[in-house]
Amino acid sequence: MQELFTADDMSLRTRQSYDQHVSAMHQNGSESSCFGIRRKSSFISGSFHVADGLPPDIMHDLLEGVVPFEMSLVIKHCVSKGYFTVEEVNGIIASWNYGPLDKANKPVPISPTVGETIKQNAGRMWCLMRLFPLMMANKVPVGDKYWQFLLGLKEIVELVFAPHLAVGHVLMLQIKVQDHVHSFCELFPHKLLKPKQHFMLHYAKCMFMYGPLRQCWCMRFEAKHYYFSRLMRVVNNFKHACKTLAERHQMTLAYLLASNSLFVENDMSVSATVDIDINFLSESVIDLLRHSSISVSQSLHQCRFLKLNGIVYHCNMYVVIDVVNDAPMFGQIEAIYVQKMKSVFLLRKCTSEYHTHLSGYRIYVTNDITMESVDQLLDYYPLSGYIVGLHRVVVLKNFVYNRIQFDC
Repeated sequence: MQELFTADDMSLRTRQSYDQHVSAMHQNGSESSCFGIRRKSSFISGSFHVADGLPPDIMHDLLEGVVPFEMSLVIKHCVSKGYFTVEEVNGIIASWNYGPLDKANKPVPISPTVGETIKQNAGRMWCLMRLFPLMMANKVPVGDKYWQFLLGLKEIVELVFAPHLAVGHVLMLQIKVQDHVHSFCELFPHKLLKPKQHFMLHYAKCMFMYGPLRQCWCMRFEAKHYYFSRLMRVVNNFKHACKTLAERHQMTLAYLLASNSLFVENDMSVSATVDIDINFLSESVIDLLRHSSISVSQSLHQCRFLKLNGIVYHCNMYVVIDVVNDAPMFGQIEAIYVQKMKSVFLLRKCTSEYHTHLSGYRIYVTNDITMESVDQLLDYYPLSGYIVGLHRVVVLKNFVYNRIQFDC
């Protein structure tokens, strides 16, 4: 594990080798330390086998493993070089003007001693990983090898967390991970590779087997578990806690089933709305409304923010509407129109330019406007723009590409 940085050079376990190792272990119990198998897994049943049926969990591997470990090492390096101090980092984290969605995962202060890893939960670690280059890039010299190492990790995280990837992107991820692991051994020769860093070398193969790894991570289970942890704080009674949680959960499910709101695909709620007089809209906006299947003869409403399927879209946030020459084209939400539970966004088109040292996209506003619904966006997640120097910068949540153009 400490010497091989290419997945092709490794001997991967198969169903046949697994069975051979189990047989050898039964004949000689001391062989378990050689093969890493204590006994035959109880989960092997029918066509399922643990040798090729267990996808990795990128939430625990990256957000609660590799990212806090490697970020801690890079921060220690920057502090030793005098680029900044931990107190300065904590001051910026506390005073940073977070966007509406990033605010929910605002990172907590970093320990002044900066231990082996950075203590954050998965959501806060993801937020810190995305915004840390914007916060501290002006204090780090351009071209610093350790800073480039951290930005390389951020690119890997964006690719791994992408909900859609083409074959070429998976192969690119494989090369980036191999280079990253090799760079780690060069920059930190006194540190041994952790198993979770080694697991990244197998991500490309796993993606070909299971598809995007985001579809099988534990973040959804953690979100479900949050209901129970929050409920215990509300109930504040720890006698027969399991019975209390089970009863409350069953009552909640019964209510949702009775109200036919458990499997609603377009769960939408809006802020306070105002009625729109079509006569005060420009001709270009009216034409866009017509092309968006919005009737200009019926009542039309405008709101400040919209919550759709659990995601809140605020005015002045950015969404990805296209990818041109490998650079995302963003749309700034200027207005949100709602008519009979159908919503559309009036977007101001913005071109972008990737800034390597910031690992983000500088935004340039154009005079063009468009109107699209959430289903028409390349990525459903809205992003906040942050002022860095004289530019507004947007950082992607995950890698995005235009699947239609790519397929053509």
